[in-house]
Amino acid sequence: MKRVKVRWRFALTAAVWAAVLVLAGAAGAAAQATPPVVSVSDVTSDEFPSVSALVTVTDPAGNSIAGLTAADFQVIEDANAISASNFSIETIEGEPLSVVLALDVSVQWQQFAAVQAAADALVEALGPRDQMAIIAFSETVKTAQEFTADKEALKNSIGALIATGQTTALNEAALQAVNLAAKGPTSERAVIVVTNSGNNTGSASAREVMDAATAAALPIHTLGYGANAATDSLKAMSDATGGQSLDLPDATAVEEALPALGGSLREITYKVSFYSALKADNQAHPFTVAVTHDGATGEATSSFTAASSAAACRSSSWAARQRTLSSAGA
Repeated sequence: MKRVKVRWRFALTAAVWAAVLVLAGAAGAAAQATPPVVSVSDVTSDEFPSVSALVTVTDPAGNSIAGLTAADFQVIEDANAISASNFSIETIEGEPLSVVLALDVSVQWQQFAAVQAAADALVEALGPRDQMAIIAFSETVKTAQEFTADKEALKNSIGALIATGQTTALNEAALQAVNLAAKGPTSERAVIVVTNSGNNTGSASAREVMDAATAAALPIHTLGYGANAATDSLKAMSDATGGQSLDLPDATAVEEALPALGGSLREITYKVSFYSALKADNQAHPFTVAVTHDGATGEATSSFTAASSAAACRSSSWAARQRTLSSAGA
């Protein structure tokens, strides 16, 4: 089977939006689950009756849905369901990520404690090959941690940050984050900015930030929380760079949204393998993959060829092996 390269997607999954909606008091809207969008590709039946395919599962906005297991899948061939014991699911994740997390420290310490907890949870959501750098900003901007995959070092750096400052050099921080991310150790990179304010000091402009990020093909994800967050400016920065922007009610909401964002940064592909109950007839047969997520089910249909040559080859090999064993016994 040809294994396709898995792309990174810098977008929010349904889980992120669900967390934000609940925390914003819109639990009723979040409860109205929509069916996931399922697509099937790279179907292989060269070793029939074994059949495999690559399956992507997204929300309606095209964001990958991660964490699915075999219990969430059903495979149907020629209108007959394949038993759970005859199919398996393998998760194929994307390439490692270099992410720069820029944290606004010009906040009250109670709020910043929640942001630090959220940042720690984001660190835990990173894959083993992912790397992160941390920028802290108020009226000044500093790199608190260079790129590393050491989660303890990252959490220690986050814990050492102190809430301080009266003004916010948001644009300068975003620009430095972009420049740092552009030098990231992996080919897939992103910037995440967390703030409860807007730019009110520093010489960098929002246009400079957006131009630099666009030139480096870097998405900037912004999480603004509280009544004073410059949501329009943050959204413009994210929209211009292919990132996502969240308008959160308070710092507590960041504790849910930030780690959820971390879990949504890479596109997930599922390899579905099943053992067909059909006879080898060299004919094309339809099959459907159905996926249930949050109580709603989406499905996609494709087809495979029940290749008799593969079955005949294995049958011949089995017979030859039996003859060899018989001869040895004689």
